[in-house]
Amino acid sequence: MAKGVASLCCYVLLLAFVVDAVHQQRIHNKPMAVAPADSKAMYSEYLFEGDIMTPYLKQGNNALKSSMGSFFGNALQNRQARWENGTVVKEVIGAAMKDYEAYTCITFKEKENQDTDYVEIISGEGCASSVGKIGGNQTLILGTGCVFKGIVMHELMHTLGFYHEQSRTDRDAYVTINLNNVKPGTENNFDSYGIDLIDALNTTYDYNSLMHYSSTAFSKNGEATIVPKQTGMKIGNRKGLSSTDAEKINKYYECPDTYPAPSEVVL
Repeated sequence: MAKGVASLCCYVLLLAFVVDAVHQQRIHNKPMAVAPADSKAMYSEYLFEGDIMTPYLKQGNNALKSSMGSFFGNALQNRQARWENGTVVKEVIGAAMKDYEAYTCITFKEKENQDTDYVEIISGEGCASSVGKIGGNQTLILGTGCVFKGIVMHELMHTLGFYHEQSRTDRDAYVTINLNNVKPGTENNFDSYGIDLIDALNTTYDYNSLMHYSSTAFSKNGEATIVPKQTGMKIGNRKGLSSTDAEKINKYYECPDTYPAPSEVVL
């Protein structure tokens, strides 16, 4: 089978998956509705930080941190992991992608035969993505419980080069981690990282970030594992980009200052 034909075949199958998944959401919810605040789909015990795919998984988190060095952080220090010209080659366009194009210089286009670096959105177990461009065909998995606009946007922000907000160096000034409530064996998902590994892009800590864990992430008893230190603040936004999320993407990709800020997310 010619390469072009194979690519077309895969595209049709992937499109069918997404259409079917969204159809199922119409039956049980509203199409692309907001994900439940306590959704566990993004918190796999078998993936790094719950939803990140990495070649170092089998070596453990210490090997991952050692191997990635300055590549590791809320935003990848390595600018070579950015997508060229802020364009992500993808095989399925979801409604979630429209917000990125509205508030940042990121654009998405259909995969063409000559494209060798692209994102393939597939069905699978859980929700997962690699962080940044890794080269070649990289997958973004949307399984049961993942076909919500905010979750798709969360995984796409990993694809664009961002880790979770609570991994930031300064997070202990903003949240308290209750390890007593965390499932045994998942404690390392709550690690934070030093200034030699993190690039916060000169932004303030963002409780509203699309990339922040929810308050009960990896909870063993339903009690809070992360508590904001600022009274009245909520975490776990799965509605859309915060203004700071958009700001970070635009800084990371060196976008022109011509994009409107998204409306502030109300949790």
